[in-house]
Amino acid sequence: MESINELPNHLVALIMQQLPIDERCRCCVVSKAFNTLNSHLQLGPALHIRPQQVADAHFASWAAGRLTGVTGLHVLPCQSAVDRIAQSNLTAGLCALLSMCGGGALKSLTVSDTISLSQLALRHLPGSLEEVSLSVAFDDSCMENKPHGTYAFPASMPHLRRLRLQVTCMNVRSYGLVTMPSSLPTSLETVWVGTRARGRRIGPSLLMPKASDLPNIKEIELDATCFICHEGDSSLAAFLSALPKLESVRLRSDVRAVDYQSALTHLRGLKRTHWEAL
Repeated sequence: MESINELPNHLVALIMQQLPIDERCRCCVVSKAFNTLNSHLQLGPALHIRPQQVADAHFASWAAGRLTGVTGLHVLPCQSAVDRIAQSNLTAGLCALLSMCGGGALKSLTVSDTISLSQLALRHLPGSLEEVSLSVAFDDSCMENKPHGTYAFPASMPHLRRLRLQVTCMNVRSYGLVTMPSSLPTSLETVWVGTRARGRRIGPSLLMPKASDLPNIKEIELDATCFICHEGDSSLAAFLSALPKLESVRLRSDVRAVDYQSALTHLRGLKRTHWEAL
């Protein structure tokens, strides 16, 4: 029987397309001859990878040039505590992979919410993305007056429609406060933002963006101790009323902080409103 390295290229391509990503990577990284023979093979369109691969320089080297056809990138959760990777390594690895997804093909990025990245990941999101789901973590509260200049989206993300963002504060000294990232894409239509704090049942309070930052928002879901509005928006009801295209609101917050049920009751013209007390 012929070895796989002796098969015609078109047959090898068929075999490679049937292999799981783990096996495909292992074959190409281990065997230089195999890698050279299949240098034309592309990954995608949907690519599911493990955290270990995201942080692996060998995987990045092998994947270089093979990601231009990937339209959906999904980072799977760690399989066990032993597999956990340092946040800085994961973030750097993901940023490197995202930079390889050129040509505007990548439309969707999903990172398991069990994996916390640094805020630098936001800055490296490709402008072609239409849907993003990820989690970022800070050592302490993410305060508006703190120098977190990297906690922001790229200047241009004209296609982003759906955002799911979990913000975790690892060492909150008090109840803390979390802000929204800067430069929110005005194209956003659906937003879920939740806060978490290590060792606490309910995450820190969330400082809302200005209503003018979300001109196209239709659905908004928020999960925090309470929701604090900018000076121009005197209340959450005023903030929500100022969103011209809003159709649906779902809130989860600490019942001991503020009762938002009455605020939602008085909103007019919305298809769905729901408040869940924690």
